[in-house]
Amino acid sequence: MSEVTIKKIVEIPNEGNNEHPDFKTISPKLCSGNGYIYLQGGSLRKIQTGQFIENLWQFDISNLVWRKLGDLENFKLGREYHTITFDNEIIYVIGGTNKNNPDGISGIDKINVNTFEVTHFDSPSLSKRSFHTSVIKNSKIYIIGGLVPIEGKTKGVPCDSFIIYDTKTDDVKIQKLPFGSIAQHTSFIDDNGLIYIIGGKGDNNVSNKNIYIYDIYKSKWDTIPSPINLDLLNLQSVFVESKKVAVLVGGRLGAYKRNSSIYILDTKTKSLYKKDNGIEFIAPDCGICLLKDSIFAFGSFDKNISVLSFDELFSINSLVSSSTRVIVNGVSCVSVEVGEKPKLDEKVQKTLEISKCDYDEISKILLENGFNTDDTFCLLDQPICEELKIDPVVSAELISKRSDIYDENNKFGEDALKNF
Repeated sequence: MSEVTIKKIVEIPNEGNNEHPDFKTISPKLCSGNGYIYLQGGSLRKIQTGQFIENLWQFDISNLVWRKLGDLENFKLGREYHTITFDNEIIYVIGGTNKNNPDGISGIDKINVNTFEVTHFDSPSLSKRSFHTSVIKNSKIYIIGGLVPIEGKTKGVPCDSFIIYDTKTDDVKIQKLPFGSIAQHTSFIDDNGLIYIIGGKGDNNVSNKNIYIYDIYKSKWDTIPSPINLDLLNLQSVFVESKKVAVLVGGRLGAYKRNSSIYILDTKTKSLYKKDNGIEFIAPDCGICLLKDSIFAFGSFDKNISVLSFDELFSINSLVSSSTRVIVNGVSCVSVEVGEKPKLDEKVQKTLEISKCDYDEISKILLENGFNTDDTFCLLDQPICEELKIDPVVSAELISKRSDIYDENNKFGEDALKNF
Protein backbone atom coordinates (compact mmCIF):
# COMPACT_ATOMS: atom_id res chain seq x y z
CA MET A 1 0.00 0.00 0.00
CA SER A 2 1.35 3.44 -0.92
CA GLU A 3 1.93 5.78 2.00
CA VAL A 4 0.60 9.27 1.30
CA THR A 5 1.95 12.20 3.28
CA ILE A 6 -0.02 15.44 3.52
CA LYS A 7 1.51 18.75 4.62
CA LYS A 8 0.21 21.98 6.10
CA ILE A 9 0.15 25.76 5.46
CA VAL A 10 2.48 28.63 4.67
CA GLU A 11 0.76 31.83 3.56
CA ILE A 12 2.11 33.98 0.73
CA PRO A 13 -0.24 36.92 0.07
CA ASN A 14 -0.84 38.22 -3.43
CA GLU A 15 -3.03 41.01 -4.79
CA GLY A 16 -5.22 41.20 -7.87
CA ASN A 17 -7.60 38.77 -9.54
CA ASN A 18 -10.72 40.67 -8.49
CA GLU A 19 -13.26 38.81 -10.62
CA HIS A 20 -14.04 35.32 -9.41
CA PRO A 21 -16.98 33.07 -8.56
CA ASP A 22 -18.46 33.70 -5.12
CA PHE A 23 -16.40 31.80 -2.56
CA LYS A 24 -19.56 30.91 -0.63
CA THR A 25 -20.92 28.89 -3.56
CA ILE A 26 -22.53 25.62 -2.46
CA SER A 27 -22.24 22.52 -4.62
CA PRO A 28 -20.46 23.96 -7.67
CA LYS A 29 -19.03 21.42 -10.08
CA LEU A 30 -15.52 21.40 -11.53
CA CYS A 31 -13.95 19.64 -14.48
CA SER A 32 -10.67 20.03 -16.34
CA GLY A 33 -9.91 20.31 -20.03
CA ASN A 34 -7.47 22.05 -22.37
CA GLY A 35 -5.21 22.75 -19.41
CA TYR A 36 -7.86 24.76 -17.54
CA ILE A 37 -10.27 24.23 -14.65
CA TYR A 38 -13.93 24.88 -15.47
CA LEU A 39 -16.56 25.68 -12.84
CA GLN A 40 -20.29 25.46 -13.52
CA GLY A 41 -23.34 25.77 -11.29
CA GLY A 42 -23.73 25.94 -7.55
CA SER A 43 -25.99 28.11 -5.42
CA LEU A 44 -25.77 30.97 -2.97
CA ARG A 45 -28.57 29.74 -0.73
CA LYS A 46 -27.04 31.16 2.42
CA ILE A 47 -27.06 34.62 0.87
CA GLN A 48 -30.20 34.76 -1.22
CA THR A 49 -32.65 31.92 -1.64
CA GLY A 50 -32.90 30.73 -5.21
CA GLN A 51 -29.76 32.45 -6.49
CA PHE A 52 -27.87 30.01 -8.74
CA ILE A 53 -24.62 30.45 -10.66
CA GLU A 54 -25.55 30.68 -14.34
CA ASN A 55 -22.16 31.47 -15.83
CA LEU A 56 -19.30 29.20 -16.81
CA TRP A 57 -15.99 30.08 -15.14
CA GLN A 58 -12.47 29.17 -16.21
CA PHE A 59 -9.46 29.04 -13.86
CA ASP A 60 -6.00 29.40 -15.44
CA ILE A 61 -3.38 27.71 -13.24
CA SER A 62 -0.51 29.37 -15.11
CA ASN A 63 -1.37 32.80 -13.71
CA LEU A 64 -3.99 31.95 -11.04
CA VAL A 65 -6.70 33.99 -12.77
CA TRP A 66 -10.45 33.36 -13.00
CA ARG A 67 -12.33 34.27 -16.20
CA LYS A 68 -16.07 34.44 -16.78
CA LEU A 69 -16.78 32.77 -20.13
CA GLY A 70 -19.60 33.78 -22.45
CA ASP A 71 -23.04 35.08 -21.59
CA LEU A 72 -24.95 32.00 -20.49
CA GLU A 73 -27.52 33.91 -18.42
CA ASN A 74 -30.36 33.17 -20.83
CA PHE A 75 -29.72 29.44 -20.92
CA LYS A 76 -30.73 28.96 -17.27
CA LEU A 77 -27.97 26.47 -16.58
CA GLY A 78 -27.79 27.42 -12.91
CA ARG A 79 -28.27 24.43 -10.65
CA GLU A 80 -26.77 22.43 -7.80
CA TYR A 81 -26.30 18.74 -6.97
CA HIS A 82 -25.59 18.01 -10.63
CA THR A 83 -22.52 16.66 -12.45
CA ILE A 84 -20.31 17.95 -15.27
CA THR A 85 -17.79 16.16 -17.47
CA PHE A 86 -15.47 17.35 -20.24
CA ASP A 87 -14.92 15.63 -23.58
CA ASN A 88 -13.64 17.04 -26.89
CA GLU A 89 -14.26 20.75 -26.18
CA ILE A 90 -17.72 20.10 -24.73
CA ILE A 91 -18.85 20.28 -21.10
CA TYR A 92 -21.76 17.96 -20.37
CA VAL A 93 -24.06 19.22 -17.60
CA ILE A 94 -26.29 16.48 -16.19
CA GLY A 95 -29.19 16.65 -13.74
CA GLY A 96 -29.34 18.73 -10.58
CA THR A 97 -31.98 21.00 -9.06
CA ASN A 98 -32.78 24.70 -9.13
CA LYS A 99 -35.60 27.06 -8.16
CA ASN A 100 -37.74 26.12 -11.17
CA ASN A 101 -36.89 22.41 -10.98
CA PRO A 102 -36.77 21.47 -7.29
CA ASP A 103 -37.43 17.81 -8.11
CA GLY A 104 -34.61 17.50 -10.65
CA ILE A 105 -33.56 18.43 -14.18
CA SER A 106 -33.79 16.01 -17.09
CA GLY A 107 -31.59 15.57 -20.16
CA ILE A 108 -28.07 16.82 -20.81
CA ASP A 109 -26.95 20.38 -21.54
CA LYS A 110 -23.82 20.69 -23.68
CA ILE A 111 -21.60 23.78 -23.50
CA ASN A 112 -18.97 24.33 -26.19
CA VAL A 113 -16.04 25.96 -24.35
CA ASN A 114 -14.81 27.67 -27.53
CA THR A 115 -18.03 29.09 -28.97
CA PHE A 116 -20.16 29.03 -25.78
CA GLU A 117 -22.95 27.50 -27.82
CA VAL A 118 -25.36 25.57 -25.60
CA THR A 119 -27.49 22.69 -26.84
CA HIS A 120 -29.88 20.42 -24.97
CA PHE A 121 -30.22 16.70 -25.48
CA ASP A 122 -33.16 14.79 -24.06
CA SER A 123 -34.07 11.14 -23.84
CA PRO A 124 -36.70 9.19 -21.88
CA SER A 125 -33.82 7.44 -20.11
CA LEU A 126 -32.34 10.75 -18.95
CA SER A 127 -35.11 11.56 -16.49
CA LYS A 128 -35.02 14.14 -13.71
CA ARG A 129 -32.37 13.41 -11.13
CA SER A 130 -29.99 14.94 -8.60
CA PHE A 131 -27.32 13.73 -6.16
CA HIS A 132 -26.11 11.26 -8.78
CA THR A 133 -22.56 10.80 -10.08
CA SER A 134 -21.07 10.59 -13.54
CA VAL A 135 -17.67 9.50 -14.86
CA ILE A 136 -16.29 9.50 -18.39
CA LYS A 137 -14.02 7.10 -20.29
CA ASN A 138 -13.47 6.72 -24.04
CA SER A 139 -16.16 9.34 -24.81
CA LYS A 140 -18.80 7.45 -22.84
CA ILE A 141 -20.41 8.97 -19.76
CA TYR A 142 -21.59 6.61 -17.03
CA ILE A 143 -24.39 8.12 -14.91
CA ILE A 144 -24.93 6.33 -11.62
CA GLY A 145 -27.99 6.41 -9.36
CA GLY A 146 -29.26 9.63 -7.83
CA LEU A 147 -32.47 10.96 -6.33
CA VAL A 148 -35.50 10.89 -8.62
CA PRO A 149 -38.98 12.35 -8.02
CA ILE A 150 -41.77 10.01 -6.95
CA GLU A 151 -45.42 11.04 -7.02
CA GLY A 152 -46.77 11.56 -3.53
CA LYS A 153 -43.35 12.19 -1.97
CA THR A 154 -41.99 15.64 -1.22
CA LYS A 155 -38.39 14.55 -1.61
CA GLY A 156 -36.74 12.39 -4.23
CA VAL A 157 -35.82 8.79 -3.52
CA PRO A 158 -32.68 6.88 -4.53
CA CYS A 159 -32.87 5.09 -7.88
CA ASP A 160 -31.12 2.01 -9.28
CA SER A 161 -30.38 3.28 -12.79
CA PHE A 162 -27.01 2.88 -14.49
CA ILE A 163 -26.96 4.93 -17.69
CA ILE A 164 -24.32 4.85 -20.42
CA TYR A 165 -24.34 7.88 -22.74
CA ASP A 166 -22.17 7.94 -25.87
CA THR A 167 -21.02 11.53 -26.49
CA LYS A 168 -20.18 10.79 -30.13
CA THR A 169 -23.52 9.28 -31.16
CA ASP A 170 -25.98 10.45 -28.46
CA ASP A 171 -26.82 6.79 -27.93
CA VAL A 172 -28.28 6.09 -24.47
CA LYS A 173 -28.39 2.71 -22.74
CA ILE A 174 -29.94 2.14 -19.32
CA GLN A 175 -29.37 -0.76 -16.95
CA LYS A 176 -30.22 -1.53 -13.34
CA LEU A 177 -27.63 -1.48 -10.60
CA PRO A 178 -27.32 -5.06 -9.28
CA PHE A 179 -27.01 -3.92 -5.68
CA GLY A 180 -30.12 -1.72 -5.72
CA SER A 181 -30.69 2.00 -5.41
CA ILE A 182 -28.07 4.55 -4.41
CA ALA A 183 -27.75 8.34 -4.13
CA GLN A 184 -25.52 10.96 -2.51
CA HIS A 185 -22.54 8.68 -3.11
CA THR A 186 -19.23 9.32 -4.84
CA SER A 187 -17.65 7.55 -7.78
CA PHE A 188 -14.53 7.65 -9.93
CA ILE A 189 -13.02 5.61 -12.76
CA ASP A 190 -9.43 4.37 -12.80
CA ASP A 191 -6.99 3.83 -15.67
CA ASN A 192 -8.12 0.21 -16.08
CA GLY A 193 -11.74 1.17 -16.71
CA LEU A 194 -12.96 0.22 -13.24
CA ILE A 195 -15.71 2.42 -11.79
CA TYR A 196 -15.72 2.64 -7.98
CA ILE A 197 -18.89 3.58 -6.08
CA ILE A 198 -18.43 4.56 -2.43
CA GLY A 199 -20.60 5.96 0.37
CA GLY A 200 -24.09 7.37 -0.03
CA LYS A 201 -27.40 5.79 0.85
CA GLY A 202 -29.90 3.38 -0.67
CA ASP A 203 -33.55 2.61 -0.08
CA ASN A 204 -35.03 3.64 3.29
CA ASN A 205 -31.98 5.87 3.90
CA VAL A 206 -29.77 2.84 4.62
CA SER A 207 -26.08 3.79 4.40
CA ASN A 208 -23.91 2.04 1.83
CA LYS A 209 -21.31 -0.08 3.64
CA ASN A 210 -19.64 -1.51 0.52
CA ILE A 211 -17.40 -0.48 -2.35
CA TYR A 212 -19.01 -1.43 -5.67
CA ILE A 213 -16.76 -1.86 -8.70
CA TYR A 214 -17.83 -2.05 -12.36
CA ASP A 215 -15.50 -3.13 -15.18
CA ILE A 216 -16.56 -1.17 -18.28
CA TYR A 217 -14.71 -3.57 -20.60
CA LYS A 218 -16.04 -6.81 -19.13
CA SER A 219 -19.44 -5.40 -18.08
CA LYS A 220 -18.90 -7.11 -14.75
CA TRP A 221 -19.76 -6.01 -11.20
CA ASP A 222 -17.87 -6.78 -8.00
CA THR A 223 -18.51 -5.91 -4.34
CA ILE A 224 -15.92 -5.29 -1.61
CA PRO A 225 -16.94 -4.67 2.02
CA SER A 226 -15.54 -1.27 2.96
CA PRO A 227 -12.76 -1.54 5.57
CA ILE A 228 -13.88 1.85 6.88
CA ASN A 229 -17.45 2.73 7.78
CA LEU A 230 -17.89 5.71 5.47
CA ASP A 231 -21.29 6.70 6.79
CA LEU A 232 -21.04 9.88 4.73
CA LEU A 233 -23.18 11.63 2.14
CA ASN A 234 -21.94 13.69 -0.81
CA LEU A 235 -18.27 12.70 -0.61
CA GLN A 236 -16.13 13.97 -3.49
CA SER A 237 -13.46 11.81 -5.11
CA VAL A 238 -10.87 11.89 -7.89
CA PHE A 239 -8.45 9.30 -9.23
CA VAL A 240 -4.78 10.23 -9.60
CA GLU A 241 -3.48 7.92 -12.32
CA SER A 242 0.22 8.53 -11.73
CA LYS A 243 -0.10 7.41 -8.12
CA LYS A 244 -2.79 4.74 -8.58
CA VAL A 245 -4.79 6.21 -5.71
CA ALA A 246 -8.08 8.04 -5.33
CA VAL A 247 -8.55 10.87 -2.85
CA LEU A 248 -11.91 11.34 -1.09
CA VAL A 249 -12.81 14.59 0.66
CA GLY A 250 -15.81 16.65 1.76
CA GLY A 251 -19.23 15.28 2.51
CA ARG A 252 -21.41 15.18 5.61
CA LEU A 253 -22.53 12.75 8.26
CA GLY A 254 -26.24 13.44 8.12
CA ALA A 255 -27.46 16.95 7.44
CA TYR A 256 -25.17 18.93 9.71
CA LYS A 257 -21.97 17.17 10.79
CA ARG A 258 -19.22 18.01 8.31
CA ASN A 259 -16.49 15.56 7.37
CA SER A 260 -13.00 16.96 7.93
CA SER A 261 -11.03 13.82 7.08
CA ILE A 262 -9.16 12.93 3.90
CA TYR A 263 -9.45 9.33 2.70
CA ILE A 264 -7.14 7.47 0.32
CA LEU A 265 -8.16 4.45 -1.78
CA ASP A 266 -5.28 2.45 -3.26
CA THR A 267 -6.65 0.93 -6.47
CA LYS A 268 -3.84 -1.63 -6.71
CA THR A 269 -4.60 -3.20 -3.34
CA LYS A 270 -8.25 -2.06 -3.12
CA SER A 271 -7.46 -0.73 0.38
CA LEU A 272 -9.16 2.34 1.85
CA TYR A 273 -7.71 4.29 4.76
CA LYS A 274 -8.07 7.63 6.51
CA LYS A 275 -5.24 10.12 6.87
CA ASP A 276 -4.75 10.82 10.58
CA ASN A 277 -2.00 13.42 10.59
CA GLY A 278 -3.84 16.48 11.83
CA ILE A 279 -4.68 17.93 8.42
CA GLU A 280 -8.34 18.85 8.02
CA PHE A 281 -10.24 19.54 4.81
CA ILE A 282 -13.67 20.95 5.69
CA ALA A 283 -15.71 21.71 2.58
CA PRO A 284 -18.84 19.51 2.70
CA ASP A 285 -20.44 20.75 -0.52
CA CYS A 286 -17.39 21.55 -2.62
CA GLY A 287 -16.68 20.57 -6.20
CA ILE A 288 -13.38 18.91 -7.15
CA CYS A 289 -11.44 17.79 -10.23
CA LEU A 290 -7.94 16.75 -11.26
CA LEU A 291 -5.44 18.62 -13.44
CA LYS A 292 -1.74 17.82 -13.82
CA ASP A 293 -1.69 15.51 -10.80
CA SER A 294 -3.20 18.23 -8.61
CA ILE A 295 -6.65 18.07 -7.07
CA PHE A 296 -8.58 21.33 -7.25
CA ALA A 297 -11.51 22.01 -4.91
CA PHE A 298 -13.83 25.02 -4.73
CA GLY A 299 -16.87 26.11 -2.78
CA SER A 300 -18.64 25.41 0.49
CA PHE A 301 -17.41 28.56 2.27
CA ASP A 302 -13.73 28.05 1.47
CA LYS A 303 -11.68 31.18 0.76
CA ASN A 304 -10.92 30.30 -2.83
CA ILE A 305 -9.84 27.33 -4.86
CA SER A 306 -7.92 24.69 -2.89
CA VAL A 307 -5.24 22.50 -4.39
CA LEU A 308 -3.97 19.12 -3.20
CA SER A 309 -0.78 18.59 -5.18
CA PHE A 310 1.05 15.32 -5.86
CA ASP A 311 3.83 17.01 -7.83
CA GLU A 312 7.41 16.70 -6.59
CA LEU A 313 7.72 20.30 -7.69
CA PHE A 314 4.46 22.19 -7.36
CA SER A 315 2.93 22.78 -10.78
CA ILE A 316 1.73 26.38 -10.33
CA ASN A 317 4.78 28.43 -11.31
CA SER A 318 6.98 25.78 -9.65
CA LEU A 319 6.99 27.91 -6.51
CA VAL A 320 7.47 25.37 -3.75
CA SER A 321 8.78 21.87 -3.18
CA SER A 322 6.77 18.78 -2.34
CA SER A 323 7.04 19.27 1.41
CA THR A 324 5.09 22.52 1.45
CA ARG A 325 1.59 23.85 1.46
CA VAL A 326 1.16 27.49 0.49
CA ILE A 327 -1.60 29.98 -0.09
CA VAL A 328 -1.07 32.20 -3.12
CA ASN A 329 -3.78 34.75 -3.89
CA GLY A 330 -6.14 32.81 -1.70
CA VAL A 331 -5.18 29.57 -3.44
CA SER A 332 -4.52 26.87 -0.85
CA CYS A 333 -1.94 24.41 -2.13
CA VAL A 334 -1.55 21.19 -0.14
CA SER A 335 1.36 19.00 -1.14
CA VAL A 336 0.71 15.25 -1.07
CA GLU A 337 3.62 12.93 -1.76
CA VAL A 338 3.88 9.16 -2.08
CA GLY A 339 7.09 7.47 -0.97
CA GLU A 340 9.77 8.50 1.50
CA LYS A 341 8.86 10.44 4.59
CA PRO A 342 10.11 14.06 4.56
CA LYS A 343 13.37 15.02 6.26
CA LEU A 344 14.89 18.24 7.52
CA ASP A 345 17.16 19.94 5.02
CA GLU A 346 20.79 20.16 6.18
CA LYS A 347 20.72 23.88 6.98
CA VAL A 348 17.46 23.51 8.88
CA GLN A 349 19.09 20.79 10.99
CA LYS A 350 22.11 23.01 11.68
CA THR A 351 19.88 25.90 12.74
CA LEU A 352 18.09 23.69 15.25
CA GLU A 353 21.38 22.28 16.53
CA ILE A 354 22.82 25.70 17.43
CA SER A 355 19.53 27.00 18.84
CA LYS A 356 18.50 26.67 22.46
CA CYS A 357 15.49 24.49 21.75
CA ASP A 358 14.24 20.94 22.11
CA TYR A 359 15.54 19.51 18.81
CA ASP A 360 13.12 16.57 18.66
CA GLU A 361 10.07 18.65 19.53
CA ILE A 362 10.79 21.49 17.08
CA SER A 363 11.84 19.17 14.25
CA LYS A 364 8.57 17.27 14.67
CA ILE A 365 6.59 20.53 14.42
CA LEU A 366 8.52 21.61 11.32
CA LEU A 367 8.08 18.24 9.60
CA GLU A 368 4.36 17.98 10.37
CA ASN A 369 3.69 21.49 9.10
CA GLY A 370 5.91 21.55 6.03
CA PHE A 371 8.66 23.90 7.27
CA ASN A 372 11.42 21.33 6.83
CA THR A 373 13.05 22.64 3.62
CA ASP A 374 15.22 25.67 2.94
CA ASP A 375 12.44 27.25 0.87
CA THR A 376 9.84 26.93 3.62
CA PHE A 377 11.95 27.31 6.75
CA CYS A 378 12.98 30.75 5.53
CA LEU A 379 9.31 31.82 5.64
CA LEU A 380 8.98 30.99 9.32
CA ASP A 381 8.23 34.18 11.26
CA GLN A 382 6.76 35.07 14.66
CA PRO A 383 3.07 34.98 13.60
CA ILE A 384 3.52 31.56 12.00
CA CYS A 385 5.41 30.33 15.06
CA GLU A 386 2.51 31.47 17.23
CA GLU A 387 0.11 29.54 14.99
CA LEU A 388 2.34 26.47 15.34
CA LYS A 389 2.38 26.99 19.15
CA ILE A 390 6.14 27.43 19.30
CA ASP A 391 7.25 29.31 22.42
CA PRO A 392 8.01 33.00 21.57
CA VAL A 393 11.48 32.76 23.13
CA VAL A 394 12.26 29.65 21.10
CA SER A 395 10.91 31.17 17.88
CA ALA A 396 13.02 34.30 18.37
CA GLU A 397 16.06 32.07 18.89
CA LEU A 398 15.30 30.08 15.73
CA ILE A 399 14.88 33.19 13.60
CA SER A 400 18.07 34.70 15.00
CA LYS A 401 20.20 31.58 14.52
CA ARG A 402 18.77 31.05 11.05
CA SER A 403 20.58 34.16 9.82
CA ASP A 404 23.87 32.65 11.07
CA ILE A 405 23.39 29.52 8.96
CA TYR A 406 21.85 31.00 5.84
CA ASP A 407 23.35 33.75 3.71
CA GLU A 408 22.06 36.96 5.26
CA ASN A 409 21.98 38.58 1.84
CA ASN A 410 19.60 35.88 0.63
CA LYS A 411 16.09 37.17 1.05
CA PHE A 412 14.75 33.64 1.39
CA GLY A 413 12.72 32.94 -1.68
CA GLU A 414 12.52 36.53 -2.92
CA ASP A 415 13.34 35.43 -6.47
CA ALA A 416 10.56 32.85 -6.40
CA LEU A 417 8.08 35.37 -5.07
CA LYS A 418 8.82 37.83 -7.88
CA ASN A 419 6.64 35.63 -10.09
CA PHE A 420 3.68 36.87 -8.07
